[in-house]
Amino acid sequence: MVKFIGSLITKLQLSSPRRVGVFLGLSAVALWLICAPLVQAKSSDIGSKSHVVTIYDNDTEKTIISNSTTVKSALADADISVDDNDIVSPRLDSQLKDSSTIVTIKRARPVTLVDDDGKRTRIMTAETDPANIASEAGMALKSHDEAAVKPITNFISAGGVGEELAVTRAKTVNVRLYGQAMTLRTQQKTVAGMLKEAGVKLAANDTTSTDLNAPITDGMSMEVWRNGIQTIEQQEDVPFETQTIEDSTKKLGYAEVQTAGVIGKKSVIYQVNMQNGVEIERQKISEVMTVAPVTQIIVKGTKVELPPGSHTDWMRMAGISESDFGAANYIITRESGWRYNARNPRGAYGLPQALPGGKMSSAGSDWATNPITQLRWFNSYCKQRYGSIQGAYNHWQSYHWY
Repeated sequence: MVKFIGSLITKLQLSSPRRVGVFLGLSAVALWLICAPLVQAKSSDIGSKSHVVTIYDNDTEKTIISNSTTVKSALADADISVDDNDIVSPRLDSQLKDSSTIVTIKRARPVTLVDDDGKRTRIMTAETDPANIASEAGMALKSHDEAAVKPITNFISAGGVGEELAVTRAKTVNVRLYGQAMTLRTQQKTVAGMLKEAGVKLAANDTTSTDLNAPITDGMSMEVWRNGIQTIEQQEDVPFETQTIEDSTKKLGYAEVQTAGVIGKKSVIYQVNMQNGVEIERQKISEVMTVAPVTQIIVKGTKVELPPGSHTDWMRMAGISESDFGAANYIITRESGWRYNARNPRGAYGLPQALPGGKMSSAGSDWATNPITQLRWFNSYCKQRYGSIQGAYNHWQSYHWY
């Protein structure tokens, strides 16, 4: 078409500027008549059953509009394939229920695990946490074991490319502490370092069976006692802490547990004053961390993005009938000016100014940030209270609220 128009202009040889101007105007109209149906067809692709799916494939982000009902089908729409060792969240068989869904893919890569006894194990895994990688390889880490992931530099000796996880096992020490037997695991070099790590503070009249400067050897035994003191031991849980990392490159609603929290254990020893078989007084004299808690780390997205398209697209995606577009636009324009986060002094919120805004949670958990969810609630509310959006419009005309 462009070549055809160009050839006609050449033939006119610019002999009449007015003639050329008229011709160009008619050509623009013709181009619009050809392109308009294509634009309309593209807009019609976004239907009430469509889903906005954002896919995080490692460091790549891709957003599509899909009519699929499952995560697996949506990935196929995006021309993205996954292997059995990849981790997809939500799962491939998960249903797409909300208008906006976030899918994360962790890609598997080869990892060679090297235990400190020289044993080597090579696996394909999408896990990034050393403990989870070791667990997949059947060599679970214990308390105070250390593991570090690094890129493979000598792929010949490592058996291939990828990453290497080097595991250094903690030494085991059998300790009788104030009459109570326990087993400690440590990376410390000396007895003094181990006791300090375990939180044991020796009093002036405490005695140890092994010199404090003696080196730690795997499987060694030692005793710590306090003369004349009756003690009891209790095993207690140590709760893990939770750390949240905000990621401005991920959309609001994105949440991923980067490291799962693990409850720790501690051995608490109490000094007990007993008289005639009755406990009169109790005092804590030692608290030893036997299994350290693991901090849970959660990555949360903070980027707010609206769905693509115009207000008409939003209403269509929310399931509002096209015959109600005019009435809905009239109400929403006057209630919120089409601002999804509009809030008035009384606490009304969102496009439809729901009071309170939390009422819209019946339409979806993302009601605070997703205009499609807010319009779904608006549509349902108008039908329940006024019979239709048109009924709500008629009420608004009379009372200036609905």
